[in-house]
Amino acid sequence: MLKTCAKEKNLSKARQIHADLIKKELIFEDVYVATALLSTYAKCGAFEKALEVFEEIPVRNVVTWNALIAGYSQHGFGSKALECFNQMRDEQISPDVITYTSVLKACGIVKSLETGRVIDVEVRTKGLLQKDVMLGNSLVDMYAKCGALEKAQEVFDELPVRNVVTWNALITGYTQQEVGDQALKCFRQMQDEGISPTAVTYVCILKVCGFLRSMKTREGIDLKIRKRTLLQKDVMLGNTLVDMYVKCGALEKAQHVFEQLPYLTVFSGTALISGYVENGLSDEALKCF
Repeated sequence: MLKTCAKEKNLSKARQIHADLIKKELIFEDVYVATALLSTYAKCGAFEKALEVFEEIPVRNVVTWNALIAGYSQHGFGSKALECFNQMRDEQISPDVITYTSVLKACGIVKSLETGRVIDVEVRTKGLLQKDVMLGNSLVDMYAKCGALEKAQEVFDELPVRNVVTWNALITGYTQQEVGDQALKCFRQMQDEGISPTAVTYVCILKVCGFLRSMKTREGIDLKIRKRTLLQKDVMLGNTLVDMYVKCGALEKAQHVFEQLPYLTVFSGTALISGYVENGLSDEALKCF
């Protein structure tokens, strides 16, 4: 029941179960139950309640700590996650693959390259990098988010197994640093290896097309997106496609995409209005407004 609550982010039901566990004096009878409750609160972002449960658990193990650290990382509280990680070490509890994956995410959030490098060394020393694709993905993502693209590429090249998440982490890093040529190179390589791009991949490549002003590439990407009917499924992808055409000065194309979006957002509207204004087309800008 708690796992279901966590999956559905049903905080109200989790509180009811918590009350029931207290009433029946079952909450700390099994550390697994207590950890499940802690994890549910953390995944729902109810960290005050999560900490309340955490502090009451008589014996905490690596799974208990992982629930809290992962929760903080998933909700963007990188500093809190790293703080918990240090406390966990103080209690002489050895991290596992899940711990390292969450902590690397936290390092990426707060741009803590130094801590990320320390984790990298630990992971390699324990021989974990070759065994877990999620851990490898997290390491590539951490270096990319910290702007250490050479290290991200180095780790990427070492991984025995790469999936679309691995490629997206690297492509996103190159895109954020505006290294467009490398992003496009990765995009082509991933397809050569038989990996199908996702909406995340296309969002990055459209951004690259925007600052490279690449007409041929942008039209090819647009065609692929339409063939897979992704435009109707992902609002961020639609917004980015509008923005890309605006930045390339193709306002008719931008308007055409804008009209095809399943629903409009302030981002897509603002992008199109800005494009019209920058090109002196005041009537079109007002109409769009």
